[in-house]
Amino acid sequence: MTLYGNGRTAAGQTPLDVLRANLQAIISLPCLRVHWHIVLHEDLPPAAVTALEEALLPQFATAVALAQQHGFQFGFEHNSLDVPVLQAPERCRWLLTAVPGLGFVWDFNHTQPQDFAAFAAMAPRFSLLHVSDTPWPQVNHHLPLAQGNLDLLSFCQAALAGGFRGPAILEIGGLPKSGGFGQDTDEALHASRDILAEMVSQAAYEP
Repeated sequence: MTLYGNGRTAAGQTPLDVLRANLQAIISLPCLRVHWHIVLHEDLPPAAVTALEEALLPQFATAVALAQQHGFQFGFEHNSLDVPVLQAPERCRWLLTAVPGLGFVWDFNHTQPQDFAAFAAMAPRFSLLHVSDTPWPQVNHHLPLAQGNLDLLSFCQAALAGGFRGPAILEIGGLPKSGGFGQDTDEALHASRDILAEMVSQAAYEP
């Protein structure tokens, strides 16, 4: 979801407006996990980014309450270094502390090496994993697994050690960094799934 500094989309909606507009579809499908991935539509100075995060906090709390009322888990996804809102581990930890019941979507491809331990420590609050490869320490390439050098085993070990047993979503292809559209073929998805399953299996036996 792309927001301006005033906390609204180009159509003038708040994140909570968008969630409420999709609530019936979420319930009908039903979706068990829902999250906001908030990015920016404009460059903002650090103080304005912090102000936006703080202004959104009540909406996150209301979203969690709606999720609990309707039987799904609600969370948020952190950003990579080029998108400052909800990017730094300490800001993500701040939001999780402020909103009990809020889940955290750990995106492997948004994680700088120096932030790995801080994000791994949030494992008890993980609601979902986004998995893809990248030429680490460069991030956000969203390559099929085995086409980069991300330490996938360490990520899986950290998630399992923290008690996470939820779903992982393969989020590969599409971005110019990953070669553009067409990288998320059936073959690439199946191969990446098999690699991920092997890594999870290894992580379970190599704590």
